[in-house]
Amino acid sequence: MATGDATTVRAAGRPQPQTTGEAQGGPFIRHSAPGRRPVYQSTPAYGLYFGPKMVAAPGWYRGYRLKFTNTTGSGTGGVIATGPGGVDAPFSIVTQLQCKDAYGTNLFAGPGYEMLFLFQLLSGQFGLDETRDIRNLPTWTGITAASGAFTFGTYLPFEFTQAYGVIAAANAALLPDLQMPIATLATLFGTSPSPAPSLTVQNDADFYWLPNVPTDPPGQGTTLQCIYQPCNPPIPSAGSLRVQLPRLGGYLAWLGFDLRDSTGARVDAFPARPGIFVDSVELINSDISEIYEDMAIAFGVGGSVYGASQTAAGA
Repeated sequence: MATGDATTVRAAGRPQPQTTGEAQGGPFIRHSAPGRRPVYQSTPAYGLYFGPKMVAAPGWYRGYRLKFTNTTGSGTGGVIATGPGGVDAPFSIVTQLQCKDAYGTNLFAGPGYEMLFLFQLLSGQFGLDETRDIRNLPTWTGITAASGAFTFGTYLPFEFTQAYGVIAAANAALLPDLQMPIATLATLFGTSPSPAPSLTVQNDADFYWLPNVPTDPPGQGTTLQCIYQPCNPPIPSAGSLRVQLPRLGGYLAWLGFDLRDSTGARVDAFPARPGIFVDSVELINSDISEIYEDMAIAFGVGGSVYGASQTAAGA
């Protein structure tokens, strides 16, 4: 008995190595460092396809920082369009954004308003609290109808949590592809400014540097995807019914609902108590005013932040 006790004590004093220990060299983020580099700065023409080739970086891409600047020396006479393009301006400067990885997987796909503004706001992938709304950032200058001038910055994030979702950037043959057809002036303006404004698109890439030890980011091959999909069936005027989302694959991180009428214009026609069903079970049934309060708390939209009134909910 005494020998058994002594053996037990000695074994407890020399515990065996745990199988959950760190990989040799430590975690990726210990040895790497964040960086940023220019990808392109271009002046695309209105109404034409725009999709310059990406450039390689010594590491893994975390996301693309985009800045759109519309300038004019002395443009006047412009009138914002009454249709969806004017209502969604300046984000409707891009008609359909599409970003794919080297293997053709859609990472971001949808119209400019959703991909350049709504995605960043609802997903929380571009700042916290009121900074999620890019209209509250220093680069924001709303569109001026008379001249067509505007500036806004936005972000297309590959990384959805630290070092997860990044894309290898060192191989020039395996880079993501970003396509952004530019809208016509007639899409944004019922009456175009004279002379016409000039658009500049700047793309800077955030990335992780290659570490000096043989270690890769965690979760290689996992990506965050944001896809714009219409629900079916269409909702008739003054109607109320369930609409169904198409199958997307993978796991849902968040849902953003964007109601538009038959012309494509956004409307504030949400019901008093919208509900979300999963496998015919209503998981969420909420008063719309409570949802607006949730938005004000989470995003600063519709609330008062630091004594300044923010953009009204539903605007």
